[in-house]
Amino acid sequence: MKDKTIRILIVKNNLSVDISSELNRWKEYELKYSGLELDFKVVETSIPLKHKSFGIYTMLEGAKTDMYGLDGVKDQLRKLGTVPEFIYHAVFFIYNIEQTEFFRSKSTQSLGAWTYFQEYSPGTIFVELPSFPILTNDLLRILTHEIRHVFVARLRRLGIPVLDYMDSTPKMTDCATGQVSPTGKCLKWFPYYKEYDIYALDGNRAMENSLLFSLFDRVPEQPELDTFITQLKNKIMALQEKLFGKPVTAGITKWAEAIKQHEGWFIGSRSYRNNNPGNFKFSPVGYRSIYGTVGKDDKGFAIFPTYELGWTYLVNSLKNQCLGKSEGYFSGMTLQAWAKRYCEDDKNTPEDDQKVYADVISKAIGNGVTPYTSIINIYNIV
Repeated sequence: MKDKTIRILIVKNNLSVDISSELNRWKEYELKYSGLELDFKVVETSIPLKHKSFGIYTMLEGAKTDMYGLDGVKDQLRKLGTVPEFIYHAVFFIYNIEQTEFFRSKSTQSLGAWTYFQEYSPGTIFVELPSFPILTNDLLRILTHEIRHVFVARLRRLGIPVLDYMDSTPKMTDCATGQVSPTGKCLKWFPYYKEYDIYALDGNRAMENSLLFSLFDRVPEQPELDTFITQLKNKIMALQEKLFGKPVTAGITKWAEAIKQHEGWFIGSRSYRNNNPGNFKFSPVGYRSIYGTVGKDDKGFAIFPTYELGWTYLVNSLKNQCLGKSEGYFSGMTLQAWAKRYCEDDKNTPEDDQKVYADVISKAIGNGVTPYTSIINIYNIV
């Protein structure tokens, strides 16, 4: 089954209001109309902003106006390091216009929300959205509008030619009156057709959705991420071979991957932030120099310098446990006994959860492994 999750970083710049309710409404809207699951991470910044003219644009009611947007904000955001490459599908930069020189100068020029087809980074579309501190339900309108520009941009970068009907929508009209008519014979383009009715069955969103209906499952594709993961795995294997003298067995690798998933490793999680796929607590005894400087977070979990080193620590731990080189572990112990010891070590996991742990791990490893398989047999799976 294809991943239908769109990962979005919401950057609130000098925006003190809570927009979580609007984000939840947006998530419900997209799940219903596009079938895509929005996954948000929200960060706050205080970047000083400047504006520049983007040229003359046709706006609502067909009026043409000189539109302004942010100047250089992407470069400023990159310096903060908040957006790692390949991780997010889009960045929505929502800022308080009252905190800008543009607003304080009482400019009469128009300010717009913009989706940049020139990506923030490979695979990440950038959207800027000006807002007053007091947000109304209009935020949902803007979010549902701009995300469709993002959908189009992402499909085009995959080589799929898709029209964008959000800003200008084609309708058949009565040739004499120019009014939209189901029996009309003349084609006319309407700027922002029914823009303020996000549920309109014939509005710009509905028209765009009909174009994208068979393509929505392609939107989350992130080719660069697949390449990045492959490169990362190769680096990890090379590092393991350097440290251990030979490649880690398939049994250990599957075991470590199962622990990583069961411990809740996903984008933004504690283990993800800490480069700690095994979710190990920090050890006051110290770490071998090969793991670099290992830190500790506010809950006492270890923070490794890189994911590769955190993964290597997990794999090395399992290897030593299987070979009886770790206190409390021995080669002949069952996976269930191992789970009890592993969970009691530093996780304080209840006994029922320990049994579930062993069951989940054994199913993930496969190869006939059960909770009663000796861990040395898992180590020997090649």
